[in-house]
Amino acid sequence: MNAQTYDLQIYGSESGLASAEVNDICQDQLGYIWVATNSGVSKFDGKRFKNYNYRDGLAENICISIMCDRTGQIWVGHAVGGISVIGKDSIWTINESKGLANNEVQDLFQDKNGNIWAATFGGISTFDGKKWTSKTVVDGLASNNTRTISQDSEGNIWVGTYGAGLNIIRGNEMDHLYMGNGLVNNYVTSIFIKKGRVLIGTLGGVSVWEGGRFSNTSATEGLSNNQINDLSVNRVGDVWLATYNGAHRIRNAKLLSISEENGMPSNEVLTVFNDAEGNT
Repeated sequence: MNAQTYDLQIYGSESGLASAEVNDICQDQLGYIWVATNSGVSKFDGKRFKNYNYRDGLAENICISIMCDRTGQIWVGHAVGGISVIGKDSIWTINESKGLANNEVQDLFQDKNGNIWAATFGGISTFDGKKWTSKTVVDGLASNNTRTISQDSEGNIWVGTYGAGLNIIRGNEMDHLYMGNGLVNNYVTSIFIKKGRVLIGTLGGVSVWEGGRFSNTSATEGLSNNQINDLSVNRVGDVWLATYNGAHRIRNAKLLSISEENGMPSNEVLTVFNDAEGNT
């Protein structure tokens, strides 16, 4: 029996994308899609790509994370080069010499007050518009190897670490959640918060924090792969997972898997993003 083929639009380097190795995606207020790749950043207007790389002012070509802020600036986190910020007319860079905790930037996030947060492999850094401040294990972080950042409806900052579970920053206090509390795995790759539910992607499956406790889903509950590289929730409530064995959609407790058999160019999916038009 042949696998079902889905309506997938494939964009690669032959389409003008800087690289087929995509690490992160965001959408700006004007609707443009920005893509972080291993060969620079691509801006997509729905028809064609415009690319930015080291020659245009990026700190380096390997772009791990990307975030579109509320003022229209594009923040790019690099493998070893810190942060590049793409403004309307210029590109500038931020690194350890300017106050960043570490130049290996895994995630970028803007909180409700407009502050920029950077998850690095030397701690977390926050920019208030004037200066950078950082937190490390000395300040209570479970690990300096931080991978992802999000914020809940109460304003608390959730930090996923690579090997030590989660930290929750509540003002001046910092809580720690890990496998001993029920988290499925301490290597956290992604956090998505919606309607009081905190979804956590890890290298051992997915955990959901709700009502003060964890519930977990892994390969033993139907996932084809425990290594969750990214997760997101679309506007109708579908949970999308990026794994090393394709993309998965969870809808009404039913799992749909999309892989090379269904038309995906590769089973290695590093990121998943839902745009303003409802596309994934």
